[in-house]
Amino acid sequence: MESRKNDEQQNLSSLPDEVLLRIATLSGASGFYNLVRTSKGMSSLCLFKKEYQQTLELLRKLLSHGALGELEAAEKIWREHPDLLTLRGTVFLSSESLLYRIPFAQNPGRPKYVNRTFWQILIMNEEYEEAEEAGKLMTAEEKQKQFAEIFPDGKMIKYDWDSEEAKKLLQAVFDAITDDDTITWNNETQSFEMSDTTRQKLHALYQYAKPKSEHEIGLVFPADFYLAALTMYDNHADKKFGNKWNKYSLWSVCVEEWLAGCLGTGFLRSHSQGIGNKSHRSGCVLADGSSYFRRHVDSIPGVHFFVGYYGTVMCGGVEERAIAAFFRNLCQAKTRARTEFMRQYVLAEKSTCLVC
Repeated sequence: MESRKNDEQQNLSSLPDEVLLRIATLSGASGFYNLVRTSKGMSSLCLFKKEYQQTLELLRKLLSHGALGELEAAEKIWREHPDLLTLRGTVFLSSESLLYRIPFAQNPGRPKYVNRTFWQILIMNEEYEEAEEAGKLMTAEEKQKQFAEIFPDGKMIKYDWDSEEAKKLLQAVFDAITDDDTITWNNETQSFEMSDTTRQKLHALYQYAKPKSEHEIGLVFPADFYLAALTMYDNHADKKFGNKWNKYSLWSVCVEEWLAGCLGTGFLRSHSQGIGNKSHRSGCVLADGSSYFRRHVDSIPGVHFFVGYYGTVMCGGVEERAIAAFFRNLCQAKTRARTEFMRQYVLAEKSTCLVC
């Protein structure tokens, strides 16, 4: 295999520059990218350095828009340069993308997608409609290959996740908040005060639920776990928390909203814009138009506030509590879309094996 690759590079190096330029140009934006990568060390390809850098910048923008759920901005790129849909890269929210650096321990934000395509990022974030649309510009073989890379066993799940263990940790936090009468909001420090026990239980939940900082395979986050937190509140908070409003607020902000920040953009876009509103494709933004991710350190979802039914910033935990029912409907719709999407690739793979 290595010998064949070297032969291909030597064959390319023997071609005149004008022929190489023609090959790259006919291949679209990715032509220069692939030509430079497969012909590393060829002095003639220094001619294409500018085009190569331009393609890298386009790819970076496309992957970044995908990671943030900014589907409209992404579509403008992949419609014009569909060949970018086959290129892989690594993308994450750098400190330059934020108004301030938000510690990962405070808010999970977006993971670093390692060596992945835009189409793969869409699927891992459960953006099925967008993946279907972009997939129309890709070959069936390419889509099958990319699907198998991120779901190697054919199961569209979050890997390394035990739902029963996660629910035990969630229940432990709920019980700790129920028993903790020291919970207050400190205006001076802009943070919740609580007992050591409550804080320990909360951090144990965070450590388990927090997505890995680098993401390569599987779904970003199991949305049904966030739904479990909403349901637990609706079913038991009034009975357990009574009139201790700080307990409601702590759960809504530091449990529900923190978990919401882990969601794939297919869910988080609807949540951040307001689950009671018709969602749009511009990205994960709040009702006031501000970004869910690019925020000041004193205004972080999951630390200082939670997002209400209509996408407004809220601190109290007892208003607008119709969220669970609507989010459950969204989960059911996504589950149907996931099943249909998975059927295309899992069955196709089995059929191929049978033919072989």
